[in-house]
Amino acid sequence: MARLALELPSHPFGWRLEEIQQRLGISERTLRRYLVAGEASLVDGLGRPYFQIASNGGKPKLRLSTYQTPLATTA
Repeated sequence: MARLALELPSHPFGWRLEEIQQRLGISERTLRRYLVAGEASLVDGLGRPYFQIASNGGKPKLRLSTYQTPLATTA
């Protein structure tokens, strides 16, 4: 899980799930367990997930979460 979190930023357009399995030497089942655990534990201060799975018609990729609404700041 730590390697996912550390290496994910070096894949700004997403990291194909198959490539993650090969790179880390893990099975699809293990990767899915990591992703489920990460949804609950790898979150920002507002509880939003650190990563998301995205697919734009191709193979699913893991990528850093993007948030459309900027956080309000106080002066």
